[in-house]
Amino acid sequence: MQRLNGVAAAEEKQLLVLSRSGLTRPAGQFADKARALTFQWDAKTGLLFNGNARGTDLLFPCLEDFEMSIGQQTRDKALD
Repeated sequence: MQRLNGVAAAEEKQLLVLSRSGLTRPAGQFADKARALTFQWDAKTGLLFNGNARGTDLLFPCLEDFEMSIGQQTRDKALD
């Protein structure tokens, strides 16, 4: 997380992390301090979850629609 944040800062960008396995507690604490955005994606359900406190702040109203559409795509694939 620290290395990725350093690369993002050098490029004057904000770090955005999408993880399938989640974050360790130290990584989450660092992400909060670094103001990084982290999210966890569940491959089985197709749902996207906030990974840290900053991610919670950015979950916007249409995320529910996005989650529902991903869930629908997952169900459609299961039916094929």
